[in-house]
Amino acid sequence: MKEQRRPAAGRTIGTRLLTAQALVLVASISTAAAVAAIVGPSLFHQHLLETGHAENSPELAHIEMAYREANLVALGFAVIVAIACSLLVSWYLARRIQGPLSELAEAVADMAGGRYDVRLPATGAGPELDAVTTAFNTMAEQLEHTEDTRRRLLSDLGHEMRTPSARCGRIWNPSTTASASGTRKPATSSTTRSPD
Repeated sequence: MKEQRRPAAGRTIGTRLLTAQALVLVASISTAAAVAAIVGPSLFHQHLLETGHAENSPELAHIEMAYREANLVALGFAVIVAIACSLLVSWYLARRIQGPLSELAEAVADMAGGRYDVRLPATGAGPELDAVTTAFNTMAEQLEHTEDTRRRLLSDLGHEMRTPSARCGRIWNPSTTASASGTRKPATSSTTRSPD
């Protein structure tokens, strides 16, 4: 039998979702920073030269330094906003998905405990979770029907087993039949009294 894997403690769907979004965020920001650092300064320098600034003027160096500092400030602000948005979206999605999954886990535990009348409402959290909910409800309905049929069958079987046994017992043991019917057979004595 396959061993069931249990999730590691603290590795809820919210944690995994946040980790995935953080990795995407780091990759995106790293890419944007690398492109801005490689392409931006040379393009900016070229535009300054096209506007008529001399190649070695102190003004040009000051403008390029201002451009780099502005880029760093903008990138830093973008990182803060991106992290805040990522946390907010992760929190929302995790709550939206984790709620129905927790309800499903609780319903499965109830069913494992013998409660086959458990049903789940439609989650509205997406077609995948709705499909799982529908499949669970169908399974629960079928198990409840099967359990009702099993109980009815065992009850009927027990009744049928008791009825013939009771009848056979009366046939095999006539004293039980007489006492059960309320009549007593007269006692017959093997010795007879002689009249005086």
